[in-house]
Amino acid sequence: MSTGRIVQIGPPQEIYDRPASLFVADFVGKTNRIAATIDAGTNSIRLANGVALAKPASANGTLGAAMVALRPEAISLVRNGRATLQGTVTHRIFLGSSVEYSVEVDGLGDFLVTADRRSLNESDLAEPGERIGLSFDPNALHVFPA
Repeated sequence: MSTGRIVQIGPPQEIYDRPASLFVADFVGKTNRIAATIDAGTNSIRLANGVALAKPASANGTLGAAMVALRPEAISLVRNGRATLQGTVTHRIFLGSSVEYSVEVDGLGDFLVTADRRSLNESDLAEPGERIGLSFDPNALHVFPA
């Protein structure tokens, strides 16, 4: 509910995975917000820093200025190899089964990234100050009109 109005009804997983609005995405969990533009001619989405990505299914019907939500757990940290975005780790919080990172992404600001620690050794953890790549499937983006 938002200001006394129901904005989405459904099972919790559906609401989390397919939020009907940016308000819902923020309300049911953590999310990264990214300003973007949807271009009909190229069938792509251009992030505020100029990075172009394939237009995700959630962008259907949206053109022009948009706001994109990306869940922290949908992002993978990449040390060597191709990454969608680049940034610098500014903070790391060890949470036992996971690690939360704050990453200052070039041209976009702070991103929250949650990494599953079960597959990481202590030496695999990214350190504050380290340059790191961020990778994600464009279909993990939730696109809303700006």
